[in-house]
This record gives sequence, C-alpha cells and structure tokens, in this order.
Amino acid sequence: MGDLFERLCKISHKTKDRLIIWDKLESKAYVMMDLDEYENYLDQSQDQKKVDLSKLSEEEMLNEITRQIQAWNQDHKKKETGVSEIENHFNHIGNH
Repeated sequence: MGDLFERLCKISHKTKDRLIIWDKLESKAYVMMDLDEYENYLDQSQDQKKVDLSKLSEEEMLNEITRQIQAWNQDHKKKETGVSEIENHFNHIGNH
C-alpha cells in the first residue's frame, strides 16, 4: 500500500492536482492537496465571505459576481483537466 500511495503522490505532484483517497473501512473519501494550494483556498473562501453584496452598487455587485463566476470556472477547468490526466494515466497503466 505504501508504494501505491507514494506513486499516487508523485502523480499528484506532476499534474499539480489533488488526490481523492477512499477509506473503505469508514466508507469515506478524503481529498489530499498541496498545502500552499489549501492555504490559498482558505484565503479565497475568507475573501468571498467578506463581500456583502447588499452594500455594493449595481456595477460593483455585477463585477463581484463576474469575478466569482470566473474563479469558479477556472477552478472547475483545473479539476476537469486533472481528472482527465489521471484517467489517462490509469488507462495507460491498465493497458500494460
């Protein structure tokens, strides 16, 4: 198991993506990510919580909503790319 985990960590490092680890005993999934990425995620979450849309002008509100949508799209694209890269890697391994 240790060798497999180490290989998965190397793949995660190469792809700059997160790992989903399944604990079959507890039937739970955990996400492992780079510590710097996690800290950035927490900072962004805090920044988003601080915005009170009710105090913004219409233009400011539209700008803030646009910013949040762009951030979500960017994060979503990273996840899609990472998943496809991992799927390709495991398909490649399965064919050998």
